Amino acid sequence: MKKIYFVGAGKVGTTLAGLLHGAKFHVKYIYEQNVDFRKLLKVHLPDTFIPNIINPNDLEESDVIFLTVNDEQIQLMAKELASVEIDWKHKIVLHAAGIRSSHDLNSLKNLGAETGSLHPLQSFNKKFLPQETLNNVYFIFEGTKNAESFCREMVAFLKGNFFKINANKKTNYHLGAVVYSNFLTALLQFGEMIFLKAGINNTESKRMIRPIVYRIIENYFNFGAKKSITGPLVRGDIETIEKHIQIMQDYFPGYISLYKELSNLLLNNLANMNSNQKTKLAKILNDMN
Repeated sequence: MKKIYFVGAGKVGTTLAGLLHGAKFHVKYIYEQNVDFRKLLKVHLPDTFIPNIINPNDLEESDVIFLTVNDEQIQLMAKELASVEIDWKHKIVLHAAGIRSSHDLNSLKNLGAETGSLHPLQSFNKKFLPQETLNNVYFIFEGTKNAESFCREMVAFLKGNFFKINANKKTNYHLGAVVYSNFLTALLQFGEMIFLKAGINNTESKRMIRPIVYRIIENYFNFGAKKSITGPLVRGDIETIEKHIQIMQDYFPGYISLYKELSNLLLNNLANMNSNQKTKLAKILNDMN
């Protein structure tokens, strides 16, 4: 049974620690300095030690050290750990950041540690999320072979999917993940703002758009983006689009470029549209200001 030492008790760290701890993995230590976080950890993981200082003996005893701290702290924490005089050979050191690669752990790799980054492609809105949160979730990995072997075992235990990526592609991957998730949330919020101008409050708008949002997402996964586009662009409904543009100019001038670029992206997918009509629509959109 591998002994795991977590550094940091954020949403990702506590969820992983809570789900891993048991018969197959032993989450023995969670290093955390925040008093409130330490109290919460003791409730959920009563037999796990919660040190507030880094003790060389604790690290020496651990097989895996998992850094679940803020992205900008990873490299600094790795250097701090590297200053601890223990034998790092055969230790596995991981971090869970989406955009940063295992290169942030080079100070430990240079001492003989096996290193990797393992990012769960999921939204964590609170601590200690249940197992179903990670069922079938993809875990994106890059790193050394021994780190990979452990991570494959861990992901299988969590009922997730393992995916290996090149370290130099992590920024591209993370940007895509943000567009898929956070930007979708932003667009939903923008829809709320527009509905408010129609006299529809946020509670009502959520009830109203739930069926169509679910249907659009289902269509996207079943048929792809190009076959899921509906609305005035598909119909070539210039009059409706011009009315939309007027509303944008009157109430949301700061979002005109967003409307324009997203509409152009959709328009580029309409391969079967009459070329003259497509050119006219593109001109109307590009003339927006």
